[in-house]
Amino acid sequence: MNKKSLAGPRALTIIGAIVMLVSLALPYATSSDDTMTAFTIAERWKELQRLTSMSIGVSEIILAMIIIIAVFSVLALIFAIAAKGVPTLVFAIIATLAYVYFNLSFTPYGQYSLGFGVYLFYIAAVAAIAGSIWMIVVKHGNKNTAANA
Repeated sequence: MNKKSLAGPRALTIIGAIVMLVSLALPYATSSDDTMTAFTIAERWKELQRLTSMSIGVSEIILAMIIIIAVFSVLALIFAIAAKGVPTLVFAIIATLAYVYFNLSFTPYGQYSLGFGVYLFYIAAVAAIAGSIWMIVVKHGNKNTAANA
């Protein structure tokens, strides 16, 4: 019986999910004078909210989106550690779609350009998604090999 190891796809998926989480704290927008993470953007909106006496607003939405992205990334990580390909794939895709939505809503403009964290998140998401698909294929191949033995 020639079973293929899950070590490669599992490692790729775990690393991808961890980097997705880390990238949330890395620069989201940069300019020659300033660097902002997604959390910094929320803080600045909160200050603007306070100055304009708004009760609830954009800062809460930004924080909620960051939390949603982080929760789905953590779930992808947990299932990657457990070597469960399908749930890992589902949660990695949901985290990526939430991040895409976040980027469509809060794209840097003017003197700001996208920071390293944005690009790193997408690279990590591709790694997590590819690793989970690879994990599913290896598990399916191992199941077919075991059935034929």
